[in-house]
Amino acid sequence: MVKPKQITFRVHGLDHHKDAVDARVFAAKLSAFVRALQKSDQNSNGKRCLDFLIADLRMGSATACIVERQASTKAVAKFSGIEGVHAALASIYSGRATELNGSMNLLPAARSICSGASKAFSHIEVFLDADEKSTVRVDTFFEKQVRTATASMENEEQKARRRLFRGVSLGTFDGTLKLVDHRGAVKLAKLVLTAGGAEIECAYNEQSAPTITPAFDRRALIEGWAHYDGSSALPHRVEVRKATPLKQQPNLARWKGAFEIATDDDGDDW
Repeated sequence: MVKPKQITFRVHGLDHHKDAVDARVFAAKLSAFVRALQKSDQNSNGKRCLDFLIADLRMGSATACIVERQASTKAVAKFSGIEGVHAALASIYSGRATELNGSMNLLPAARSICSGASKAFSHIEVFLDADEKSTVRVDTFFEKQVRTATASMENEEQKARRRLFRGVSLGTFDGTLKLVDHRGAVKLAKLVLTAGGAEIECAYNEQSAPTITPAFDRRALIEGWAHYDGSSALPHRVEVRKATPLKQQPNLARWKGAFEIATDDDGDDW
């Protein structure tokens, strides 16, 4: 188990409220912050491993101190969800969104946290382990940085899509065909890939149906014209030409004795 961390979340109110904070605003921002912690835990550890507990909620202020604890003995956390969130907020603030990598999905929570800065609240401070030197200030400047990071992410996604193939190509796919709609001259099915379980829409005509239907509900090699729209590395649809069922449990009986080493009882020992 990684050493548990503590994080402080402090909301500052507007001047005309005399530093008081609207209860609805505090509840909404704290809720968005906790969602970010949970997402960070899943990002870092692959699944939920941590619980996030309020260790201190100070009277007369809008400050919550949150600590992380092991949620279960079955799923041991190797990384801190709290550290992940603090690092993500610091990267966004300093304009280093490219460092987020797998934490890009924290951007929506960051956007929720900073939304309404200078209008519904003055600003928010987030710092680690009671060390105010680590404070990240969430304010109108941070809100601009979130927009910049979001635009940068969308630009990178567009570049990635442009790099993907767009067109039609003959290909072979390993998976299991499932019937969807057998009506009409062109029938539809879905192919569940053996590797990863992704689904691909398939079409086949009446003439090829007799050679394709035996492959339904069993692992097979599906050959056909694959249509790629450039949005994914997988095709959007495959026009099936041929389906070859694979043996589920290969019969090894015919290999019996093939790998036996002949011995000569009269020979010398090595």
